[in-house]
Amino acid sequence: MNEMTRISPPQVGHRSGSTFDASAEHTWPTPTAESTAPGRQRARHCLPTALVSHPDDRFSRCAAGLAAPVVARQNRESFGPPNVERVARRSETRIPMKALVLGAGGLKGAFQAGAVAEILKAGYVPDLIYGVSVGALNGAILADESSDPDRSWAEIGESLVEFWREHITGPEALMKKRSLIGLAWSMLWDRFDGFVDPEPFHTLMRRRLSAERISRSRAQFIAAAMNIHDGNLESRDQAAEDIIDFVFGSSAVPFLDPIKRVGGEGYVDGSVREMAPIGAAKARGADCVAAVVCQAKDLTVGGFKPGNVLQLTARIVDILTNSIVEDDLKEAEAINDLFERHNIPSAPGARERFRPVKVAAVVRPSVEITVSLQSFTPRDVAHMIQVGRDAARAALPLGC
Repeated sequence: MNEMTRISPPQVGHRSGSTFDASAEHTWPTPTAESTAPGRQRARHCLPTALVSHPDDRFSRCAAGLAAPVVARQNRESFGPPNVERVARRSETRIPMKALVLGAGGLKGAFQAGAVAEILKAGYVPDLIYGVSVGALNGAILADESSDPDRSWAEIGESLVEFWREHITGPEALMKKRSLIGLAWSMLWDRFDGFVDPEPFHTLMRRRLSAERISRSRAQFIAAAMNIHDGNLESRDQAAEDIIDFVFGSSAVPFLDPIKRVGGEGYVDGSVREMAPIGAAKARGADCVAAVVCQAKDLTVGGFKPGNVLQLTARIVDILTNSIVEDDLKEAEAINDLFERHNIPSAPGARERFRPVKVAAVVRPSVEITVSLQSFTPRDVAHMIQVGRDAARAALPLGC
């Protein structure tokens, strides 16, 4: 058993029946390496129950699991009990880390570009850009552009919009279709490598991006992709020499695109694991988040041809990813609500997924964007950009 420390009020209270009693003493385990490491796992298992039930002893254990890693960090220097006032003073003196979180969406990345341009124009200056799938591609362009110290973030946002307007003009800019005979042959001999060849887009991006410029980004840039071999979500930052190839892996849609080989490992679209990586940004130390999500809350009935293999594949991916993005957003909301309602202390800048974070904005389309990857036009791209701008303007002013 871990040694127990007695904590006096008003720092921490405990539950008596179903009422929170802030004046009572609370027994709290002294944080150790063994006791704090499983904090995230304990929270993951008990958080859903705590959120749907009335306060009880199980909720108290959940709160302890959430707060234990934070308490350990607070005690590293003082070795005393957690002090809410000290945490508050740290929050006031420390400059909050702002994150720009860019989710998945494929061709809907044009919507994301328009939204990002408006967010940056409104004065939001990101310290961290975290992208997955097309969000990693857009994030890489922002990181590349920000290497120029003379460019403002508003100008950088507009350059992202111009990239989509000038270069993403039709399906031929993104992919080459494989022949039916070639597909049949590859499947017969277990050599399937995607329904389409993304080389046209990869060539365009290699000309547009520079790993050296990305490494000099003013904001930390993180891209996430799923390792197809072990199923883990992995990330690379702007200092990685293979960052551009890794970004390609992050945007490789399963079945549609080939698996991207990077450093001997195979990677596919990171959205298979996380669509709106707010939690991942918090784990990197973000205190304030502006997120752009390309999926509407509700899917539109129809809008695709079930007999078309590419459209059917894209539709299935949309359905799966829509569910993932809702779970990601609900997790962030639930954690914020949990800490706010029950006054659980949280150290500012803590690198912990299960802690509250201020949300500057979550920008997403009000209705589903239905544009075909096989037949889109420059006009469709311009329309998605404008929809993104309008959605971002509707979310102003930013919350932090």
